[in-house]
Amino acid sequence: MNDEINKKLREKYHWNKRIRQLGGANYEQREQQQQMENGGDWQQSILGSGGYRYFGAAKDLPGVQELFAKAAAAVQSKRKKRDFKRLTPDYYGWREEEDGVLLEVEEAASKRMKQAILAEGGQLYDEPTDDDELLETNESLTMPTQEALAAALLQRKKRALLERLNM
Repeated sequence: MNDEINKKLREKYHWNKRIRQLGGANYEQREQQQQMENGGDWQQSILGSGGYRYFGAAKDLPGVQELFAKAAAAVQSKRKKRDFKRLTPDYYGWREEEDGVLLEVEEAASKRMKQAILAEGGQLYDEPTDDDELLETNESLTMPTQEALAAALLQRKKRALLERLNM
């Protein structure tokens, strides 16, 4: 029965094509509009390869399900490739420094951070100008002193002991 429906649909397509060639109306376009408005038969069928459609119980056959699973995976792969093609450098943030706004914001944040370090009594070191220098020397990092580490460890031990005693 599925084959008969597809034969009739193919024959109808060829007749509509011939009508258009002779200068007649485009019935395919009209039918598609009506089907979209009414949610017609095309919504109840599954499109296979070569324009072959599966209707009713034919959609549930094991071979048909496997065919559509492969087709869905291929469509998903194509969709991902298409989406990644459309990504511009702006998406990755590669052009954010061109207008200078980001550089100004970073400079202001850097000044605030330096002021906070100085307010806490920390010490600033000369920042290396080259990335290789930064990797070689860790002078730009502020390291806690031995006394500060011992005090933090003592505080942690006191909290743990108080928590154990309160239980």
